[in-house]
Amino acid sequence: MVKRLQQLELHPARTLAIGFAALILLGSLLLGLPFVTQSGRSVPFIDAFFTATSAVCVTGLITLTTADTWNFWGQLIILLLIQVGGLGIMSTATIGIFLTGKRFSLSDRFALKESFDEISYSGVIRLAKSILWLTLVIEAIGALLLSLSFVPIYGLKQGLWFGVFHAISSFCNAGFDLIGAQSIRPLQSNASITLPIAWLIIIGGLGFSVLTDLFQLRQTKKLRLHTRFVLLMTLVLIVSATVAFFWAEYHNPLTLGPLSLADKLENAFFQAITPRTAGYSTLNQWELTAQSQALTMLLMFIGGSPGSTAGGIKTVTFGLLIATVISVVRGRDDTEIFRRRIPRQTIDRAIAIMVISLAVVTLPLLALISLNPELSASLIAFETMSAYGTVGLGAGITARFDEVSKMILIITMFIGRVGPLTVLFALAEKARSTNQLRYPEGRIHIG
Repeated sequence: MVKRLQQLELHPARTLAIGFAALILLGSLLLGLPFVTQSGRSVPFIDAFFTATSAVCVTGLITLTTADTWNFWGQLIILLLIQVGGLGIMSTATIGIFLTGKRFSLSDRFALKESFDEISYSGVIRLAKSILWLTLVIEAIGALLLSLSFVPIYGLKQGLWFGVFHAISSFCNAGFDLIGAQSIRPLQSNASITLPIAWLIIIGGLGFSVLTDLFQLRQTKKLRLHTRFVLLMTLVLIVSATVAFFWAEYHNPLTLGPLSLADKLENAFFQAITPRTAGYSTLNQWELTAQSQALTMLLMFIGGSPGSTAGGIKTVTFGLLIATVISVVRGRDDTEIFRRRIPRQTIDRAIAIMVISLAVVTLPLLALISLNPELSASLIAFETMSAYGTVGLGAGITARFDEVSKMILIITMFIGRVGPLTVLFALAEKARSTNQLRYPEGRIHIG
């Protein structure tokens, strides 16, 4: 029994889940202190708990306006939670191992592999080191670019802080802002702010292994299959969504209608990016047309790429499912990407992730609808999808939920951030099963 408990403690998925939960609890306690608020009074624990969960899970949904509720120390706590949550528990723990000079154990390497969604142990330590300096460099460049625009508006001290905060929040796909209750909508025509934020979101959503592969292209001369597929899916989703939003909102007097052509393109581009899975908004989400709202929810469900700071089922999962459908329609047994045959186990995992994700979204959705009959089901669906995809785009109803409803969203955000890692690990364990027993094949009718 003791041996079994020791094995459970070393279980990588368990380590990650407990690490995220512990960080959320610590953040909740810190945000519950009176000296971190603007008023000098403690906020209700459920709101501190919700904010900490949203920050660690890099979601961005809030029950209290960040700029109006928290002073500098409260905002700094939120920013640190975002940074650790965005990098991941294992990445942050790697810093401590580096600083103390300790050696990485096999269990450390295994946990890192699961955290980064890597296929093998090979190179995970090198990848962890690359992630740390890449994150620092990218966020520093983003902070500099944003500060150049924020300082003339808000002054030197506040402008620099805004630059740092929004650079980290953007790269980690968190969506927390210090502008006010309207997110960054007051800055929708300021391309010097919205475009750097958009590109930080894109870069953060590619995945750390993809970024490392791109930075090493000069030496390797070739991109991995995974990197090429991620770049393809990202490009397709951004371009197609930009065109769709531009077309659907062009004459909408509440969104793109009053803007110039250049601002229309800029905001359509931003709206195509932010649902995967940043949460910043330059447009009021509930003033979008029905088509745009539906597309936004789809993008929130898809999310970013594996091993990134983004949530959702991931672009690769979505792309593999589409490729599999095409293969079935063509009567082919194999799913092929860039003239490479994808292993059946990978396809099975993609299907499992899709089914599990649909279930995880549906259950809290039904619960929230039953608990809040006075609210529109479509509003609740938008909020639930945003929570699971760790997006942060809201329909403005989060603060109106009671404590039970807020707890449901907290659990949904936590599963959205940690759940896919646990599911992938469980499926990998199943794939490595030593049981060689195979039953006779049977046929059933489908379709």
